[in-house]
Amino acid sequence: KEIVGTTSSKNLKVTSKYRLHWVRDVGRFEGSIIYRRTYTLTLENSTFKKNKRPSSSGSIPSFLYIEMDEKPPTINNVIFEDNSGSTINVILDEAVTDSLDFTFCTFRDYTLGPIFQPSRINPKSTTNFINCTFTKCHSEGINLPIVLDSNKFNFQHCYFTNNTHGTVRISDSTTVTFEDCEFEFNNIDNDNGAAIYISTATEEIKINNCRFRDNTASKESGGAIYANGNS
Repeated sequence: KEIVGTTSSKNLKVTSKYRLHWVRDVGRFEGSIIYRRTYTLTLENSTFKKNKRPSSSGSIPSFLYIEMDEKPPTINNVIFEDNSGSTINVILDEAVTDSLDFTFCTFRDYTLGPIFQPSRINPKSTTNFINCTFTKCHSEGINLPIVLDSNKFNFQHCYFTNNTHGTVRISDSTTVTFEDCEFEFNNIDNDNGAAIYISTATEEIKINNCRFRDNTASKESGGAIYANGNS
């Protein structure tokens, strides 16, 4: 189940007429499932499930490691399910100016730490999540399912639902746009902001034409949005 892309081939395409499943394949090193350093990469119609961090590992490994020097990878119709404690690492060369796009992807059932680490995804350009779903994720402490503390992110036509202990935390030097998104049935106990929690000053946050419904902060404020002490 491990695919290693090298410079011996210009293109690596991981796709199938039927959905490919990558289950419990995390090792101790970066790119334990897919490791790609150059040329092009396409990921389509695949599921990455339960690729968790080994209990003896002190660092956070990447089950998906992508480092591209020509153009961003194509990531379309991919399900990421309960890859808790492991992460996605995408590094684009400074010469790559195109955005990194996740389209029609689903992120669900994460139970340990955030879904991804912003500092390890596309630090040079903008990352777009388009028509993506984030659902049934639960994290503890300040590690909400989505923690944005650096770089630029756009969420367009995305659906956030049934996440517990909050959904999105925004802080520090990040620029974030939510456009035509829906937040519903998200919950947080003993804290604020079930849908979006803005903890400190950020570069810029835009929320355009979004819908918030039945989001609850059970014991505090801001069922939908909590921003710097205001809800």
